[in-house]
Amino acid sequence: MQVLGLIGGFLGVLLFTHPRILGTCSVYGVFLALGGSLMASVYFIIGRVVRRKVGLLEYVVPTYSFASLTLFLYAVVVGENLIGYPPRTFMYFILLALLPMIGGHTVMNYLLRFLKASIVTSIALGEPIGASLLAYYILGQEISWSRALAMGVVLFSLALVISSGAEERYS
Repeated sequence: MQVLGLIGGFLGVLLFTHPRILGTCSVYGVFLALGGSLMASVYFIIGRVVRRKVGLLEYVVPTYSFASLTLFLYAVVVGENLIGYPPRTFMYFILLALLPMIGGHTVMNYLLRFLKASIVTSIALGEPIGASLLAYYILGQEISWSRALAMGVVLFSLALVISSGAEERYS
């Protein structure tokens, strides 16, 4: 059931993003996305092993600190401007750090102690839905019926994955 749910969720996300899939795409961008997804998989598999042995803060503080330092050093090496932004932009940077990173990723890292990595990472399939709902409410962007249907497919698939994972854990 989990595999079926993951396949359904993936297909739902493909349906959700179909205009971008059918349009022109950069092969370089595809390889970057593939590399990013592979690294995310490795991150969560390692997290699953480590989280069985250590507490949440013992895991996330060094992990997030290392990620922050790495990104800072990369930005300095490539010459990115780190301070030339208006105050409103810094507010958005802080919100991005607090909500998706500390809120979302920390919850996922918490769950790694109790659930398989495939179940925890399936939650990320809901990210385009959350972003679309925020864009609808905050920015007034419309959600077409086809996208709403794709959102339903993804949510149903996520429910399938999570419920079968919960049954597996408690049976």
